[in-house]
Amino acid sequence: MVTRGLWNLHVDGKWYRWFHPPRGQSSSPDTPTTLKTIRQILSRSDKFKWETVPFPTPLHFQLDYTYTIDEDAGHFTVTQWKSVDGGALYPRTRRATLASIRETSLNSIDTLLDDVAGVFNHNDLSLSDLDHEVDVQHLLKSFEIMSSMPARLNELQFQLFADFVFTWRFYFDATFSWERSFSLFATLAIGILRIAAWDFEVSNKDTEELPILFSSLPRWKAPTDEIFWFHKYLIDFVSRGNMHARTVRGIAISIRHITLFEICNGKILHSPPIPLITNTSALYCSPGFRILAYIFTSSRCAGLSAKSREYWGVTIPTELFDMILKTSTPRDVVSMAQGVFFG
Repeated sequence: MVTRGLWNLHVDGKWYRWFHPPRGQSSSPDTPTTLKTIRQILSRSDKFKWETVPFPTPLHFQLDYTYTIDEDAGHFTVTQWKSVDGGALYPRTRRATLASIRETSLNSIDTLLDDVAGVFNHNDLSLSDLDHEVDVQHLLKSFEIMSSMPARLNELQFQLFADFVFTWRFYFDATFSWERSFSLFATLAIGILRIAAWDFEVSNKDTEELPILFSSLPRWKAPTDEIFWFHKYLIDFVSRGNMHARTVRGIAISIRHITLFEICNGKILHSPPIPLITNTSALYCSPGFRILAYIFTSSRCAGLSAKSREYWGVTIPTELFDMILKTSTPRDVVSMAQGVFFG
């Protein structure tokens, strides 16, 4: 039986990966070939053509194994699929130190590997399960969040969110990676925020090969700072805020949850954690994303509220329409004349 795998390598703070093209044919952990390959990589005698990547590639359903050599941390990790009582599959992670691999007299690494404790389970928390440390109603009023039926564009946003999580679910499920890699964390988090704000890039050519495969990478740009401004809101990726003299409203994101906070006159108010990525986010929109979509939606912008009685017939978000106009080729009188002549 042919097994498929991918190799991650972490050296001097940089990530690399390699797989046997096109499908990642590889050996299993209990074979001498895998041990020999690890030693070749550590001695720099391998002939792999390493690809530089911003973060490690997680286990995908198209793979049987992912092997990660972290020379900076001094350990080797193998992740593979394992069934629970013959039913659902979950990623099983095992690890060995690089020192033990270098010193072993065995012909395979399988007996050196120890299970990494803990399989993460997204907590589907509800607000009723949490202690309200502040007046949540005050924060909802500050963010101008009012309970109402979602518009049709909001329903589209909710579906885009679910599709986004489903498409990149193997990265979201790799909590061990994004909890320790700020680059991956920021990439996933900004993707969610941009969907909530209709903040997309308009392009006249394909930038991503479809369908998404195990080798696909989320390549959109991500913030390099932990705290930054996004559509007039302060975003905190590490639940850290600074004191400001004026009132500042912000959003803290941990992938699992979001928290709304307000800094005013040296005081910090914050909401309980609101679920963002849950076990069902690839199927249904989460409460956290619904709040993000409402905060960033164009219908709340000045001049576009329902009270103003101003409507327009274009059924796309104004943010996207503005991007399309700016990206489109300028049309002058000469271009129009040529278009009429050749038409």
